[in-house]
Amino acid sequence: MTVLMISVAFATASITLAQTYTTIDYPGAIATTLDGGPNPEGTNIGTWTDTAGVVHGLVLKDRVFTSFDPPGSTATTPNWISPQEVIVAGYVDSTGANHGFAMDNGQYTTIDFPGAAGTISLA
Repeated sequence: MTVLMISVAFATASITLAQTYTTIDYPGAIATTLDGGPNPEGTNIGTWTDTAGVVHGLVLKDRVFTSFDPPGSTATTPNWISPQEVIVAGYVDSTGANHGFAMDNGQYTTIDFPGAAGTISLA
């Protein structure tokens, strides 16, 4: 029993030592998150918060950040990215209503369930 516990401890220690971490900070942001990805192309999605507290969507590909917000957004939250780099996300408008959207090649398609007070798109 003691031998088994020692070998498990060594296995756990070697896994811990093999991990590396990289800090990701959107330039000028007070907060940055990575919420999805990487997809097979190595693209990540997330959010960054500006100094006014507004949350924006971000794409991180090849160490280059791109910010995005659908028209009318006061807060953007990307949730998923496909292998074809279609982003499924949500945003809040100036009235506080939630909307879902998909973004494909920079083109936004709003997704609102008919009659609902708000919609959230997850994937």
